[in-house]
Amino acid sequence: MPMERAPAAQAPWPPNPALDKQKRNWERRPVGSDPKESFYTIAREKNLDPLDLVEYNFRTRNPQEINWYLRQYVGCFKATHDGLNYTFEGAGTKPNIGDPTKTKAVIFIPTGAPPPPAEVDPDSGSSPLTPEEKAALQEAIEFEGKLPDRPFAFGYIVGKITVSVKGKFVFLRSSNDLKARFGGREIGVAFAKKLSDDLSLQVGSKMKVDDIIRKAKSPKDLASKLREKTEVTLKKTFKLPAEGTSVALEGGTQLSATPIVIKGSASYERKLDLGPYLGADGPVPVAISATVQIGVNIGPSPTLLKEIIGTAGGDLLAAGGGLILLIPAFILLGAWDYGRRAENQRKIDLLRHYVRGYTSALFGGDSGYPVTGDPEAAEKTRLAEAGAKDAETDANQLFAGMQGSPKALYVAALGMLAGGPPSPEKGERCKRILEAILWKQLAIKYPPLDPPRIVL
Repeated sequence: MPMERAPAAQAPWPPNPALDKQKRNWERRPVGSDPKESFYTIAREKNLDPLDLVEYNFRTRNPQEINWYLRQYVGCFKATHDGLNYTFEGAGTKPNIGDPTKTKAVIFIPTGAPPPPAEVDPDSGSSPLTPEEKAALQEAIEFEGKLPDRPFAFGYIVGKITVSVKGKFVFLRSSNDLKARFGGREIGVAFAKKLSDDLSLQVGSKMKVDDIIRKAKSPKDLASKLREKTEVTLKKTFKLPAEGTSVALEGGTQLSATPIVIKGSASYERKLDLGPYLGADGPVPVAISATVQIGVNIGPSPTLLKEIIGTAGGDLLAAGGGLILLIPAFILLGAWDYGRRAENQRKIDLLRHYVRGYTSALFGGDSGYPVTGDPEAAEKTRLAEAGAKDAETDANQLFAGMQGSPKALYVAALGMLAGGPPSPEKGERCKRILEAILWKQLAIKYPPLDPPRIVL
Protein backbone atom coordinates (compact mmCIF):
# COMPACT_ATOMS: atom_id res chain seq x y z
CA MET A 1 0.00 0.00 0.00
CA PRO A 2 1.46 3.42 -0.94
CA MET A 3 2.58 5.56 2.00
CA GLU A 4 0.60 8.79 2.49
CA ARG A 5 1.10 11.95 4.51
CA ALA A 6 -1.35 14.83 4.78
CA PRO A 7 0.26 18.19 3.94
CA ALA A 8 0.51 20.89 6.58
CA ALA A 9 -1.63 23.16 4.38
CA GLN A 10 -3.85 21.66 1.68
CA ALA A 11 -3.49 22.93 -1.88
CA PRO A 12 -6.60 24.47 -3.53
CA TRP A 13 -8.55 22.27 -5.94
CA PRO A 14 -8.72 23.25 -8.79
CA PRO A 15 -5.27 24.87 -8.59
CA ASN A 16 -5.03 28.61 -8.06
CA PRO A 17 -3.05 30.21 -10.94
CA ALA A 18 -1.93 33.00 -8.59
CA LEU A 19 0.18 30.45 -6.67
CA ASP A 20 2.06 29.37 -9.79
CA LYS A 21 5.38 31.11 -10.42
CA GLN A 22 4.45 31.73 -14.04
CA LYS A 23 0.78 32.55 -13.19
CA ARG A 24 -0.44 29.96 -15.70
CA ASN A 25 -4.11 29.13 -16.12
CA TRP A 26 -5.28 25.55 -16.51
CA GLU A 27 -7.43 23.20 -18.52
CA ARG A 28 -9.14 20.04 -17.24
CA ARG A 29 -7.78 16.62 -18.17
CA PRO A 30 -9.93 13.55 -17.30
CA VAL A 31 -7.95 10.51 -16.02
CA GLY A 32 -8.70 6.92 -15.00
CA SER A 33 -9.88 5.26 -18.21
CA ASP A 34 -6.43 4.34 -19.58
CA PRO A 35 -4.53 1.90 -17.28
CA LYS A 36 -1.16 2.99 -18.77
CA GLU A 37 -1.77 6.69 -18.14
CA SER A 38 0.40 8.59 -15.64
CA PHE A 39 1.79 12.03 -14.92
CA TYR A 40 4.78 11.06 -17.05
CA THR A 41 2.76 10.06 -20.14
CA ILE A 42 0.49 13.10 -19.86
CA ALA A 43 3.48 15.44 -19.43
CA ARG A 44 5.13 13.97 -22.52
CA GLU A 45 1.90 14.38 -24.48
CA LYS A 46 1.58 18.03 -23.41
CA ASN A 47 5.31 18.82 -23.78
CA LEU A 48 5.68 19.47 -20.04
CA ASP A 49 8.12 18.55 -17.31
CA PRO A 50 6.46 15.74 -15.23
CA LEU A 51 7.60 17.16 -11.89
CA ASP A 52 6.34 20.61 -12.87
CA LEU A 53 2.93 19.09 -13.73
CA VAL A 54 2.75 17.39 -10.33
CA GLU A 55 3.74 20.55 -8.47
CA TYR A 56 1.24 22.65 -10.42
CA ASN A 57 -1.59 20.37 -9.27
CA PHE A 58 -0.61 19.67 -5.66
CA ARG A 59 1.92 22.43 -4.68
CA THR A 60 4.42 19.75 -3.52
CA ARG A 61 6.97 17.26 -4.77
CA ASN A 62 6.94 15.09 -1.65
CA PRO A 63 6.06 11.51 -2.76
CA GLN A 64 3.97 10.74 0.35
CA GLU A 65 2.02 14.01 0.08
CA ILE A 66 1.47 13.36 -3.65
CA ASN A 67 -0.04 9.96 -2.75
CA TRP A 68 -2.37 11.68 -0.25
CA TYR A 69 -3.57 14.15 -2.90
CA LEU A 70 -4.05 11.37 -5.49
CA ARG A 71 -6.31 9.49 -3.09
CA GLN A 72 -8.17 12.45 -1.58
CA TYR A 73 -8.48 14.77 -4.62
CA VAL A 74 -8.37 12.47 -7.66
CA GLY A 75 -9.93 9.34 -6.09
CA CYS A 76 -7.07 6.95 -6.88
CA PHE A 77 -6.91 3.59 -5.09
CA LYS A 78 -4.81 1.21 -7.24
CA ALA A 79 -1.07 0.96 -6.49
CA THR A 80 1.80 0.77 -8.97
CA HIS A 81 3.59 -2.57 -9.48
CA ASP A 82 6.21 -1.66 -6.84
CA GLY A 83 3.53 -0.56 -4.32
CA LEU A 84 5.07 2.87 -3.79
CA ASN A 85 2.58 5.13 -5.60
CA TYR A 86 -1.02 5.31 -6.83
CA THR A 87 -1.99 4.98 -10.50
CA PHE A 88 -4.77 6.81 -12.31
CA GLU A 89 -6.46 3.53 -13.28
CA GLY A 90 -10.10 3.47 -12.10
CA ALA A 91 -9.82 6.90 -10.43
CA GLY A 92 -13.18 8.25 -9.21
CA THR A 93 -15.08 4.95 -9.66
CA LYS A 94 -15.40 4.32 -5.90
CA PRO A 95 -17.54 6.98 -4.19
CA ASN A 96 -16.17 6.13 -0.75
CA ILE A 97 -12.57 6.94 -1.78
CA GLY A 98 -11.22 10.44 -1.05
CA ASP A 99 -12.73 13.79 -0.14
CA PRO A 100 -16.36 13.89 -1.41
CA THR A 101 -16.17 17.67 -1.90
CA LYS A 102 -13.40 17.41 -4.52
CA THR A 103 -13.80 16.86 -8.27
CA LYS A 104 -12.56 13.31 -8.92
CA ALA A 105 -10.94 11.58 -11.94
CA VAL A 106 -9.41 14.78 -13.25
CA ILE A 107 -6.11 16.68 -13.09
CA PHE A 108 -5.30 20.15 -14.40
CA ILE A 109 -2.90 20.98 -17.24
CA PRO A 110 -1.12 24.37 -16.99
CA THR A 111 -1.37 26.48 -20.14
CA GLY A 112 1.10 29.10 -21.29
CA ALA A 113 4.88 28.87 -21.53
CA PRO A 114 5.92 25.51 -19.98
CA PRO A 115 9.36 24.67 -18.60
CA PRO A 116 11.59 22.62 -20.96
CA PRO A 117 10.29 19.04 -21.11
CA ALA A 118 12.30 15.99 -20.10
CA GLU A 119 12.01 12.62 -21.78
CA VAL A 120 11.16 10.54 -18.71
CA ASP A 121 10.67 6.78 -18.64
CA PRO A 122 7.22 6.24 -17.04
CA ASP A 123 8.32 2.98 -15.39
CA SER A 124 11.71 3.89 -13.92
CA GLY A 125 11.52 7.69 -13.74
CA SER A 126 14.86 7.94 -15.55
CA SER A 127 15.60 10.47 -18.29
CA PRO A 128 18.50 11.65 -20.50
CA LEU A 129 21.00 14.10 -19.04
CA THR A 130 20.77 17.75 -20.01
CA PRO A 131 23.98 19.59 -21.06
CA GLU A 132 24.06 21.28 -17.63
CA GLU A 133 23.76 17.92 -15.87
CA LYS A 134 26.51 16.46 -18.02
CA ALA A 135 28.71 19.41 -17.04
CA ALA A 136 27.89 18.71 -13.37
CA LEU A 137 29.31 15.20 -13.80
CA GLN A 138 32.75 16.73 -14.44
CA GLU A 139 32.93 17.58 -10.71
CA ALA A 140 31.32 14.51 -9.23
CA ILE A 141 31.87 11.54 -6.94
CA GLU A 142 33.84 9.00 -8.93
CA PHE A 143 34.03 5.24 -8.48
CA GLU A 144 36.40 2.78 -10.09
CA GLY A 145 37.16 -0.92 -9.96
CA LYS A 146 40.13 -2.47 -11.72
CA LEU A 147 41.28 -6.04 -12.28
CA PRO A 148 45.02 -6.79 -11.97
CA ASP A 149 47.00 -6.07 -15.14
CA ARG A 150 47.77 -9.15 -17.24
CA PRO A 151 51.26 -8.84 -18.78
CA PHE A 152 52.07 -10.82 -21.92
CA ALA A 153 55.07 -11.44 -24.13
CA PHE A 154 55.42 -13.22 -27.44
CA GLY A 155 58.28 -13.02 -29.87
CA TYR A 156 59.16 -9.37 -30.48
CA ILE A 157 56.21 -7.96 -28.53
CA VAL A 158 55.62 -7.30 -24.84
CA GLY A 159 52.56 -5.65 -23.33
CA LYS A 160 49.75 -5.77 -20.82
CA ILE A 161 45.95 -5.98 -20.83
CA THR A 162 43.86 -3.93 -18.40
CA VAL A 163 40.15 -4.25 -17.56
CA SER A 164 38.38 -1.63 -15.46
CA VAL A 165 34.89 -0.42 -14.57
CA LYS A 166 34.58 3.25 -13.69
CA GLY A 167 31.94 5.93 -13.43
CA LYS A 168 30.68 8.93 -11.49
CA PHE A 169 27.51 10.40 -10.08
CA VAL A 170 26.34 13.69 -8.59
CA PHE A 171 23.20 14.73 -6.74
CA LEU A 172 21.47 17.29 -8.95
CA ARG A 173 20.61 19.89 -6.31
CA SER A 174 20.73 23.59 -7.05
CA SER A 175 22.74 24.00 -3.84
CA ASN A 176 25.04 21.05 -4.55
CA ASP A 177 28.53 21.75 -3.16
CA LEU A 178 29.80 18.16 -2.91
CA LYS A 179 32.91 17.90 -5.11
CA ALA A 180 34.76 14.77 -4.00
CA ARG A 181 36.74 12.36 -6.15
CA PHE A 182 37.59 8.78 -5.25
CA GLY A 183 39.61 6.32 -7.33
CA GLY A 184 40.52 3.49 -4.97
CA ARG A 185 44.26 3.71 -4.24
CA GLU A 186 44.96 5.95 -7.25
CA ILE A 187 45.02 9.70 -7.83
CA GLY A 188 44.47 10.93 -11.37
CA VAL A 189 44.20 14.13 -13.40
CA ALA A 190 42.90 14.47 -16.95
CA PHE A 191 42.32 17.08 -19.65
CA ALA A 192 40.02 16.61 -22.67
CA LYS A 193 39.67 18.89 -25.69
CA LYS A 194 36.59 18.30 -27.86
CA LEU A 195 37.56 18.43 -31.53
CA SER A 196 34.06 17.61 -32.81
CA ASP A 197 30.79 16.15 -31.50
CA ASP A 198 32.21 12.64 -31.40
CA LEU A 199 36.01 13.14 -31.45
CA SER A 200 38.18 14.38 -28.58
CA LEU A 201 41.85 14.69 -27.64
CA GLN A 202 42.61 13.47 -24.12
CA VAL A 203 45.68 13.85 -21.92
CA GLY A 204 45.66 12.08 -18.57
CA SER A 205 47.91 10.73 -15.85
CA LYS A 206 47.31 8.74 -12.70
CA MET A 207 49.51 7.28 -10.00
CA LYS A 208 49.06 4.94 -7.10
CA VAL A 209 49.10 6.61 -3.70
CA ASP A 210 51.81 4.17 -2.58
CA ASP A 211 54.07 5.25 -5.48
CA ILE A 212 53.57 8.94 -4.66
CA ILE A 213 54.51 8.39 -1.00
CA ARG A 214 57.49 6.19 -1.89
CA LYS A 215 58.93 8.59 -4.49
CA ALA A 216 58.05 11.87 -2.75
CA LYS A 217 61.59 12.10 -1.35
CA SER A 218 63.01 12.29 -4.88
CA PRO A 219 61.28 14.86 -7.13
CA LYS A 220 63.25 13.49 -10.09
CA ASP A 221 61.92 9.94 -9.57
CA LEU A 222 58.40 11.26 -9.01
CA ALA A 223 58.51 13.31 -12.24
CA SER A 224 59.87 10.31 -14.15
CA LYS A 225 57.08 8.07 -12.84
CA LEU A 226 54.47 10.73 -13.67
CA ARG A 227 55.75 11.01 -17.27
CA GLU A 228 55.63 7.23 -17.61
CA LYS A 229 51.96 7.20 -16.55
CA THR A 230 50.90 10.04 -18.87
CA GLU A 231 48.74 9.07 -21.85
CA VAL A 232 47.79 11.09 -24.94
CA THR A 233 44.91 9.59 -26.93
CA LEU A 234 42.31 10.40 -29.57
CA LYS A 235 38.83 9.17 -28.65
CA LYS A 236 36.08 8.48 -31.19
CA THR A 237 32.57 7.94 -29.78
CA PHE A 238 29.70 6.12 -31.50
CA LYS A 239 26.13 6.59 -30.24
CA LEU A 240 23.98 3.45 -29.98
CA PRO A 241 20.22 3.26 -30.65
CA ALA A 242 19.46 2.67 -26.95
CA GLU A 243 19.05 6.01 -25.13
CA GLY A 244 22.09 7.02 -23.07
CA THR A 245 24.41 4.27 -24.38
CA SER A 246 27.53 4.58 -26.53
CA VAL A 247 30.78 2.84 -27.42
CA ALA A 248 34.16 4.49 -27.93
CA LEU A 249 37.54 3.60 -29.44
CA GLU A 250 40.78 5.23 -28.31
CA GLY A 251 44.27 5.15 -29.73
CA GLY A 252 47.37 6.96 -28.62
CA THR A 253 50.69 6.74 -26.83
CA GLN A 254 52.38 7.00 -23.44
CA LEU A 255 55.98 7.41 -22.30
CA SER A 256 56.68 3.84 -21.22
CA ALA A 257 58.12 0.53 -22.39
CA THR A 258 54.70 -0.24 -23.95
CA PRO A 259 54.04 3.08 -25.72
CA ILE A 260 51.10 2.12 -27.97
CA VAL A 261 47.73 2.53 -26.20
CA ILE A 262 44.53 0.98 -27.61
CA LYS A 263 41.25 1.09 -25.67
CA GLY A 264 37.63 0.18 -26.22
CA SER A 265 34.76 1.12 -23.92
CA ALA A 266 30.97 1.00 -23.52
CA SER A 267 29.14 3.73 -21.55
CA TYR A 268 25.71 4.35 -20.07
CA GLU A 269 24.40 7.61 -18.65
CA ARG A 270 20.98 8.44 -17.26
CA LYS A 271 19.14 10.59 -14.74
CA LEU A 272 17.16 8.82 -11.98
CA ASP A 273 14.79 10.11 -9.29
CA LEU A 274 15.51 8.40 -5.96
CA GLY A 275 12.95 10.45 -4.04
CA PRO A 276 10.11 7.87 -4.05
CA TYR A 277 12.51 5.11 -2.95
CA LEU A 278 14.15 7.15 -0.17
CA GLY A 279 10.92 8.58 1.23
CA ALA A 280 12.34 12.09 0.78
CA ASP A 281 10.32 15.30 1.13
CA GLY A 282 10.96 16.05 -2.53
CA PRO A 283 12.63 14.61 -5.60
CA VAL A 284 16.24 13.42 -5.30
CA PRO A 285 17.44 13.43 -8.92
CA VAL A 286 20.75 11.64 -9.46
CA ALA A 287 22.83 11.72 -12.63
CA ILE A 288 24.82 8.53 -13.10
CA SER A 289 27.41 7.54 -15.67
CA ALA A 290 29.13 4.13 -15.88
CA THR A 291 31.82 2.89 -18.28
CA VAL A 292 33.37 -0.54 -18.89
CA GLN A 293 36.75 -0.22 -20.55
CA ILE A 294 39.28 -2.71 -21.92
CA GLY A 295 42.75 -1.45 -22.81
CA VAL A 296 45.89 -2.93 -24.38
CA ASN A 297 49.39 -1.42 -24.18
CA ILE A 298 51.98 -2.86 -26.55
CA GLY A 299 55.55 -2.10 -27.49
CA PRO A 300 58.84 -3.60 -28.70
CA SER A 301 60.57 -6.22 -26.59
CA PRO A 302 64.24 -5.76 -25.55
CA THR A 303 65.23 -8.34 -28.19
CA LEU A 304 63.62 -6.31 -30.99
CA LEU A 305 65.16 -3.07 -29.69
CA LYS A 306 68.64 -4.60 -29.80
CA GLU A 307 68.10 -5.84 -33.36
CA ILE A 308 66.75 -2.48 -34.60
CA ILE A 309 69.57 -0.49 -32.95
CA GLY A 310 72.08 -2.96 -34.35
CA THR A 311 70.59 -2.67 -37.85
CA ALA A 312 70.71 1.15 -37.57
CA GLY A 313 74.41 0.98 -36.74
CA GLY A 314 73.84 2.41 -33.26
CA ASP A 315 72.09 5.50 -34.62
CA LEU A 316 69.28 6.03 -32.06
CA LEU A 317 67.44 8.56 -34.28
CA ALA A 318 67.29 6.09 -37.16
CA ALA A 319 66.22 3.32 -34.75
CA GLY A 320 63.41 5.54 -33.44
CA GLY A 321 62.17 6.15 -36.98
CA GLY A 322 62.15 2.43 -37.61
CA LEU A 323 60.03 1.85 -34.52
CA ILE A 324 57.47 4.44 -35.66
CA LEU A 325 57.17 2.72 -39.03
CA LEU A 326 56.64 -0.61 -37.27
CA ILE A 327 53.64 0.55 -35.17
CA PRO A 328 50.99 -0.83 -37.62
CA ALA A 329 52.97 -4.08 -37.78
CA PHE A 330 52.73 -4.45 -33.99
CA ILE A 331 48.94 -4.38 -34.13
CA LEU A 332 48.68 -6.85 -37.03
CA LEU A 333 51.30 -9.14 -35.55
CA GLY A 334 49.47 -9.15 -32.22
CA ALA A 335 46.23 -10.29 -33.87
CA TRP A 336 48.05 -12.94 -35.93
CA ASP A 337 49.96 -14.30 -32.94
CA TYR A 338 46.93 -14.65 -30.66
CA GLY A 339 46.01 -18.05 -32.12
CA ARG A 340 49.59 -19.31 -31.75
CA ARG A 341 49.65 -18.26 -28.10
CA ALA A 342 46.36 -20.03 -27.41
CA GLU A 343 47.65 -23.24 -29.00
CA ASN A 344 50.90 -23.01 -27.00
CA GLN A 345 48.92 -22.68 -23.77
CA ARG A 346 46.84 -25.73 -24.67
CA LYS A 347 50.03 -27.78 -25.18
CA ILE A 348 51.38 -26.59 -21.83
CA ASP A 349 48.14 -27.55 -20.05
CA LEU A 350 48.36 -31.06 -21.51
CA LEU A 351 52.10 -31.60 -20.99
CA ARG A 352 51.82 -30.36 -17.39
CA HIS A 353 50.18 -33.74 -16.61
CA TYR A 354 53.20 -35.55 -18.05
CA VAL A 355 55.52 -33.49 -15.81
CA ARG A 356 53.35 -34.13 -12.74
CA GLY A 357 53.21 -37.84 -13.48
CA TYR A 358 57.01 -37.93 -13.83
CA THR A 359 57.74 -35.99 -10.60
CA SER A 360 55.08 -37.82 -8.54
CA ALA A 361 56.69 -41.16 -9.47
CA LEU A 362 59.87 -39.95 -7.73
CA PHE A 363 58.62 -37.62 -4.98
CA GLY A 364 55.03 -38.83 -4.42
CA GLY A 365 52.07 -36.43 -4.12
CA ASP A 366 49.72 -35.29 -6.90
CA SER A 367 49.94 -37.72 -9.81
CA GLY A 368 48.50 -35.23 -12.30
CA TYR A 369 45.39 -37.28 -13.15
CA PRO A 370 42.53 -35.01 -14.37
CA VAL A 371 39.15 -34.40 -12.81
CA THR A 372 36.24 -36.63 -13.87
CA GLY A 373 34.20 -35.01 -16.66
CA ASP A 374 37.17 -33.27 -18.33
CA PRO A 375 36.71 -33.64 -22.14
CA GLU A 376 40.48 -34.23 -22.43
CA ALA A 377 40.60 -36.61 -19.46
CA ALA A 378 41.76 -39.62 -21.53
CA GLU A 379 44.65 -37.67 -23.10
CA LYS A 380 45.73 -36.17 -19.76
CA THR A 381 45.56 -39.56 -18.05
CA ARG A 382 47.70 -41.10 -20.82
CA LEU A 383 50.29 -38.32 -20.42
CA ALA A 384 50.43 -38.68 -16.63
CA GLU A 385 50.93 -42.44 -16.94
CA ALA A 386 53.60 -41.90 -19.61
CA GLY A 387 55.42 -39.47 -17.29
CA ALA A 388 55.40 -41.98 -14.42
CA LYS A 389 56.66 -44.76 -16.71
CA ASP A 390 59.44 -42.54 -18.15
CA ALA A 391 60.59 -41.61 -14.63
CA GLU A 392 61.00 -45.27 -13.74
CA THR A 393 62.76 -46.04 -17.04
CA ASP A 394 65.17 -43.10 -16.65
CA ALA A 395 65.99 -44.04 -13.06
CA ASN A 396 66.78 -47.65 -14.06
CA GLN A 397 68.96 -46.52 -16.98
CA LEU A 398 70.85 -43.80 -15.06
CA PHE A 399 71.62 -45.87 -11.97
CA ALA A 400 71.75 -49.40 -13.37
CA GLY A 401 74.12 -51.65 -11.43
CA MET A 402 74.36 -49.33 -8.44
CA GLN A 403 73.49 -50.44 -4.94
CA GLY A 404 70.11 -49.17 -3.73
CA SER A 405 66.77 -48.17 -5.25
CA PRO A 406 67.20 -46.43 -8.64
CA LYS A 407 64.42 -43.95 -7.76
CA ALA A 408 66.03 -43.13 -4.42
CA LEU A 409 69.41 -42.66 -6.12
CA TYR A 410 67.73 -40.39 -8.72
CA VAL A 411 66.27 -38.18 -5.93
CA ALA A 412 69.64 -38.13 -4.12
CA ALA A 413 71.34 -36.91 -7.31
CA LEU A 414 68.82 -34.12 -7.62
CA GLY A 415 69.52 -33.27 -3.94
CA MET A 416 73.19 -32.82 -4.77
CA LEU A 417 72.19 -30.30 -7.48
CA ALA A 418 69.96 -28.44 -5.01
CA GLY A 419 72.68 -28.28 -2.32
CA GLY A 420 72.20 -27.53 1.38
CA PRO A 421 71.15 -29.75 4.33
CA PRO A 422 68.04 -32.00 4.12
CA SER A 423 64.79 -30.05 4.67
CA PRO A 424 61.24 -29.78 3.24
CA GLU A 425 62.36 -26.67 1.33
CA LYS A 426 65.22 -28.65 -0.24
CA GLY A 427 62.75 -31.32 -1.37
CA GLU A 428 60.60 -28.69 -3.12
CA ARG A 429 63.71 -27.21 -4.76
CA CYS A 430 64.72 -30.68 -6.04
CA LYS A 431 61.27 -31.07 -7.60
CA ARG A 432 61.47 -27.65 -9.28
CA ILE A 433 64.94 -28.47 -10.69
CA LEU A 434 63.52 -31.67 -12.18
CA GLU A 435 60.51 -29.78 -13.62
CA ALA A 436 62.84 -27.24 -15.27
CA ILE A 437 64.89 -30.07 -16.86
CA LEU A 438 61.73 -31.82 -18.11
CA TRP A 439 60.26 -28.65 -19.66
CA LYS A 440 63.54 -27.97 -21.53
CA GLN A 441 63.42 -31.51 -22.97
CA LEU A 442 59.75 -31.12 -23.94
CA ALA A 443 60.48 -27.77 -25.67
CA ILE A 444 63.09 -29.56 -27.83
CA LYS A 445 60.72 -32.46 -28.56
CA TYR A 446 57.64 -30.34 -29.34
CA PRO A 447 58.79 -27.13 -31.10
CA PRO A 448 57.81 -24.30 -31.10
CA LEU A 449 56.73 -24.83 -27.47
CA ASP A 450 57.26 -21.86 -25.13
CA PRO A 451 57.53 -23.61 -21.74
CA PRO A 452 56.47 -22.04 -18.42
CA ARG A 453 59.20 -20.37 -16.38
CA ILE A 454 60.16 -22.37 -13.28
CA VAL A 455 61.51 -20.30 -10.37
CA LEU A 456 64.29 -22.33 -8.73
